[in-house]
Amino acid sequence: MPGLPSVARSIPPGDDPPRGARATPRVVLGGWGLGVVAFTFAEAIYRLGDRAVETVLAGLTPWQWLGFAVCTALFAYGEGYRALHKRFVPKLIARTDELMARESPGVWIWLTAPLFVLHLVHAERAELARAWLALVLIVLAVLVVRALPEPYRGMIDGAVATALTIGLGSMLLAVRRRVAAAAAAASMQASDC
Repeated sequence: MPGLPSVARSIPPGDDPPRGARATPRVVLGGWGLGVVAFTFAEAIYRLGDRAVETVLAGLTPWQWLGFAVCTALFAYGEGYRALHKRFVPKLIARTDELMARESPGVWIWLTAPLFVLHLVHAERAELARAWLALVLIVLAVLVVRALPEPYRGMIDGAVATALTIGLGSMLLAVRRRVAAAAAAASMQASDC
């Protein structure tokens, strides 16, 4: 069987390959898709947080501090908790599971895995429309915030960084739970043998 990995060539016809031989590429594929999204969040948190720190160090009036606190609290709850933690991350994890469950993912799936987990490709028409609309609205919001004068831009950037931090933490917690559940399942399966 030329072209097959050595693990697959060593398995007699009709037998399934060892569990790890099939699972590893799928885990890498899911990790690639989810990892790019997590890295994008982390990079945005760093960049926006840096601007917020510069704004705070430049000084804020008492009313601006109040506005910053209220804006941050609203973004933390509305965007961080309700939108990212409660809706976005569960969908992202479910879509990553769907990606990892695909039989024989081709090169196109490997290349577009980050877009796949975000519902930007290979999704139902309604979900594609919703995901692309959300992306366009995010880009428009970024352009509007960039046009704001300081300190307001820095204040909003800090609030967004807070929301993204909640989203990234939720993402990492969900992955940790998945890994722990898989390890427990593997341990139970090993003890049954």
